[in-house]
Amino acid sequence: MSDSEHDPPQLVLPGEQVAISEEFLPGENTYEQDGVIFAAAPGYIELDSGEMAAHVRPALRMARPRIDDIVIGRVRDVRPAVVIFQLLHIRGDQRELIDELDGVLHISEIEEDYVTSTRDKFRPGDFVRARVIEDGVSIRLSTKGRRLGVVLSRCGRCGGGLVVHHDYLWCSECEWKEFRKLAADYDRIDD
Repeated sequence: MSDSEHDPPQLVLPGEQVAISEEFLPGENTYEQDGVIFAAAPGYIELDSGEMAAHVRPALRMARPRIDDIVIGRVRDVRPAVVIFQLLHIRGDQRELIDELDGVLHISEIEEDYVTSTRDKFRPGDFVRARVIEDGVSIRLSTKGRRLGVVLSRCGRCGGGLVVHHDYLWCSECEWKEFRKLAADYDRIDD
């Protein structure tokens, strides 16, 4: 029941736009705010033209990520030497994650250059693309690489959307400036 039988399903994370309320009603795992329908849960957009509703179909949860898998996660906590993520999605083949799986990013795996503080690179709530480097007791991650790092973030001051401006993120609503370890394709999670 997607908007096109031939297009692959589009992954969305909570807070991302799914549709506009002039065209669809909010459906399962979505909510409407100021005329825009947003995802309330991670999953795949499903636009039902029969009932004119926008849904987010939850991703199946079955597998653990393997070494070298690329995953999408949401930052739960930022500590002095580590960042803890709730893993949400494995990119690529059809495997999906086991429920409530966390990943850990050590400060030495953030980028090639020396990093003095994890708080200069990540904030709770950030959505991040990372590579699995160890699958043991904990899932160890790395964001070393151009396409790894923060792919979506909100302003820490007002909650507005952040856009890339030079080498930092800028909030057009309150004109706040923040820094992150950005993926080269910030604001595009499904590539």
